[in-house]
Amino acid sequence: GHENIGYIEKIGPSVTNWEVGDRVVVEPSLWCKPRGSAELCPYCARGEINHCINITKGSVTPGISIGLCHDTGGSWSPYFVAHEEQLFKVPDSISEENGMMIEPFAITLHAALQNFPDDSEQVLIIGAGTIGLCMVAALRALGSEAELIVIARYEFQAEAAKKLGATHVILGSRGTSFYEDIVEITGADLKNPVMGKPLVMGGVDRVYDCVGSNSSLDDAMRLTRNGGQVVFVGEPGIVKNLDWTPIFTQDLVVKAAYLYSHVEKYNGQHWKTFDIAIDLIAKDKVDIGWMVTHKFELDEYKQAFSVTDNKKKEKAIKVAFDFPE
Repeated sequence: GHENIGYIEKIGPSVTNWEVGDRVVVEPSLWCKPRGSAELCPYCARGEINHCINITKGSVTPGISIGLCHDTGGSWSPYFVAHEEQLFKVPDSISEENGMMIEPFAITLHAALQNFPDDSEQVLIIGAGTIGLCMVAALRALGSEAELIVIARYEFQAEAAKKLGATHVILGSRGTSFYEDIVEITGADLKNPVMGKPLVMGGVDRVYDCVGSNSSLDDAMRLTRNGGQVVFVGEPGIVKNLDWTPIFTQDLVVKAAYLYSHVEKYNGQHWKTFDIAIDLIAKDKVDIGWMVTHKFELDEYKQAFSVTDNKKKEKAIKVAFDFPE
């Protein structure tokens, strides 16, 4: 319940910059100001709201975002509560579907802006779900002409990646069969150690891992050239039996790109990530609304979850709840 678009139904007595009926998206993260903290932590004071250290403090219960906080609720409901600092006005020219995609798009914009590739680079995007596809969209919308290689699990995801501007799309699921495709595209060498998985020598310049699983993290490190960069965009959890040898022997730079910021460098100024997302969509630099492939009313939640669990059969990218007016 953290991706949303809707209308303001009520406002508090001290709110002056918003009106009932305004069409908005809500930046879901509960940093210092939305928590009602009397004093901003050092990170929020700098606009680095994704680094906030007060996620258990303030006037609302613990939780990193709406949908995960008892006091705010979330957008899997007709109404929820948000702080005025979380609101972003959505122009009428932006469709509801594009508006609902602003949040995941902002995540990938942050990853791209913080780790932008040169146009000469060969870039690998692991995963072609919502985040992986938005990663392609973000890089292209920001003007990147880098060679984008996408690993997709299903054919419909591959078609979506091509539509968004991927240079190459590889169909690969589990195992290492797609390593040979990377070798062919990059001109690298494939080595098979006595122990462990294969290793690509001279692979891609940069990887955006948009999955965050054990296997995707392992693949990301093995497919990156010496001195290259691996960026974690998909949320990893507890990683078991991960071989860290490639990080050391290939001198890799490993970074994380978490959520969004209020101090992104864009067009020579500092912007909020959500504002950049809205600006790019409003100026028709990108269209991602078609990625909302299924919509259900809330009482159809069992069907919605079934579609989500059967992505291949249903050709589902983003499944959303719709609340008719």
